[in-house]
Amino acid sequence: MSDEFETPNRAFADGHDPMWTALDKPDDDSSEAGGGSQQFYNSSFVTTTEDGLLKISTKIGKTKWNRYDHVKKEWKKEQALYNSGMVQSWEKFCFTGGIVEVDVILPGDPFIGGLWPAVWILGNL
Repeated sequence: MSDEFETPNRAFADGHDPMWTALDKPDDDSSEAGGGSQQFYNSSFVTTTEDGLLKISTKIGKTKWNRYDHVKKEWKKEQALYNSGMVQSWEKFCFTGGIVEVDVILPGDPFIGGLWPAVWILGNL
């Protein structure tokens, strides 16, 4: 598998791309231990550029939603102060061997704390 992101203005919302999915979800585990994250993943913040790059944006802006608390058995109103994006390939393809190569340009000054951009490679088994 190879994806060079060479198609400009690609959409990654659920069902729009054969290889990747950008989710619309909070960045929390929605459990008693969760609730600390201040960002909401929004599929509209993930696209591709004219130069063939995957672009994930981050912006300040409130997002509100209702979440069911399975511990207290009630609906709670939640909000996040930042919007960003993420892509995943869950059940789209299975990596069985070879080399994974990722070229990433991360935002900001590396000497200023508070940002945690990341690239994760996790198995699904």
